[in-house]
Amino acid sequence: MTVLYLTVTVLALLVVVNLLLTAAMIRRLRDLEQRQADAAAGPPGGLALGTPLPVDALTERADRTGLTAAELTGGPVLFGFFSTTCRYCPEEADRLAARAARLTAGGIRVISVVSTLDDKAGAPELSRVLDGAGRVIVEAEPGALLPLFEVVGTPSYLYFDGSGTLAGKGVSVDDAVRS
Repeated sequence: MTVLYLTVTVLALLVVVNLLLTAAMIRRLRDLEQRQADAAAGPPGGLALGTPLPVDALTERADRTGLTAAELTGGPVLFGFFSTTCRYCPEEADRLAARAARLTAGGIRVISVVSTLDDKAGAPELSRVLDGAGRVIVEAEPGALLPLFEVVGTPSYLYFDGSGTLAGKGVSVDDAVRS
């Protein structure tokens, strides 16, 4: 009988330990889920969803950007912002290049902005990867486009829908364009 009491006590303790570990695991998973949701929302600041595409401001700066009103209107546009000093940008540029065919098949025009330091180190590598994804604009920091779009970190994406309003943003192409 003593062995039975001892066995039941040990099993009860194991069940309690198991419940405590399970509760801790659930708490950790919820924390991880919240961090991922925060990361998907993109960096703090920047343009608010629903903001119209600043076509006039962009075409006024056409001498620096080369963008025309025809490129910016009449369909969805995805802007990708990269920096030569960003450690995550080369990997994200590869992801954008891999998705480019699917994006353009869906009617989305892709414009990549590569921000460089004055020496333009790293710009050729990023530009070469992004060339297949669509239009590439290389500008020296702090260029005309990052402040205009209120970009606070790279990589960043801004997705303007067919009506020209900001419909998605994030730190990855999947965050900005839900398809």
